[in-house]
Amino acid sequence: MRIALFTGELSGDLYGFHLLNRIGERLSGNLEALGIGGPKARRLSFFRSVADISELSIMGVVDVFLNLRRLWRLFNRCLSAVQSFSPEVVILVDSPGFNLRLAKALRKRGFKGKIIYFIPPTAWIWRSGRAEIIKRYCDFVITLFDFEADWYSSRGVKAYFLGHPLLDILPDGAEMKVEGHFRRPLLACFPGSRRREVEYHLPIMLEVARAWKGDVLFSKVKNLPPSLYEGVTNLYEVPSYLLLSSCDYVLAASGTIAVEALIYERPAVIIYKANYVNYILYKILVDAPFISMPNIMLKEELYPELIQGDASPDKILDRFNRWLNDEEELMKVKLKMRRLKSRLGERGAIDRIASVILNETASFS
Repeated sequence: MRIALFTGELSGDLYGFHLLNRIGERLSGNLEALGIGGPKARRLSFFRSVADISELSIMGVVDVFLNLRRLWRLFNRCLSAVQSFSPEVVILVDSPGFNLRLAKALRKRGFKGKIIYFIPPTAWIWRSGRAEIIKRYCDFVITLFDFEADWYSSRGVKAYFLGHPLLDILPDGAEMKVEGHFRRPLLACFPGSRRREVEYHLPIMLEVARAWKGDVLFSKVKNLPPSLYEGVTNLYEVPSYLLLSSCDYVLAASGTIAVEALIYERPAVIIYKANYVNYILYKILVDAPFISMPNIMLKEELYPELIQGDASPDKILDRFNRWLNDEEELMKVKLKMRRLKSRLGERGAIDRIASVILNETASFS
């Protein structure tokens, strides 16, 4: 079997790696794959990389415009690679700006195989017209959250919610922790997975760390240079779950880490800063009260969000102090976290997703 997979996010690389690995196991190794992946996908012996994931790791409209020519060359390279490879299945993971165009171009060039969107666009908060594009060019979507599948289904898109893969990927927090003796409360900081995110968020987090009464651990992403974290102590280039399972509280840039914090039931403050033009465009185009998924799911601010100018050390510390000084309020938050976590489904999601893809492909062939 031949599968093409394309993602531009480290989280997508994580999910794609586990999914391809599980499909390969189900097929007893009879699997060939190519596409855009990151360090995890490249670990698969049967995966051939068309380009590195960093070539799609671009933040906002401004950066896309500045890199338009390079992105166009990358797009044509991927399109040609898929046509030469002739896969039975194309799996698109996140990165809708690139992947929706790829799906459309493949269909227009006569591609007859399955096109599956795993982690489809967040069209429920902006650019809802993308649902029509998916309906026309993709066979079905597989979502990470229950409400997303409902939303796509209501618009005529075949959609599956089979549980969140992180429940399979992340180990039990009681099993693995960062070694060391730390002063409590212990704060874990996650400044982001992209260079620009770290540049915006790390200085703020360092200010918070200087005022924090316990110890503070910082997460470093493997594909970013050490020089970006110059002056940071307690810097760990380890899987995020080790920091999450060890800490008491989380300070993180908006992203997948918010869901990971939910799984480990860690109270978190979410921040985000970006290029000012990108931020203004976001405010104009996006109709959503929250940016972090736990808040979106719950439809209320479970995790405090401090965006752009509000992402100041004083405001961040104030939010944490409300929990540190009010045990009853903290218990209410933890109870809501446990209830919300149950909506992520049961373990075994990766196997269920692999089964659906193989069954749908078998029925097609």
